Amino acid sequence: MKTKWNLPENDHELCGMLSRELGIVPFIAQILINRGMTDSISARRFLDPYLKDLYDPFTIKDMDK
Repeated sequence: MKTKWNLPENDHELCGMLSRELGIVPFIAQILINRGMTDSISARRFLDPYLKDLYDPFTIKDMDK
């Protein structure tokens, strides 16, 4: 059985912009774009998160147990 990979089209312009703004290689910029981070603010927040940006773990069901 062969696996068929469905990859999104590369957005070279957006990839270049993220790469320059974040100082990362285009390959990593494209991975971020593929995961829905299409602006430098959301990408930077993903790559360098702050503790205040994390979700409260006590919102998970039965966490108090």
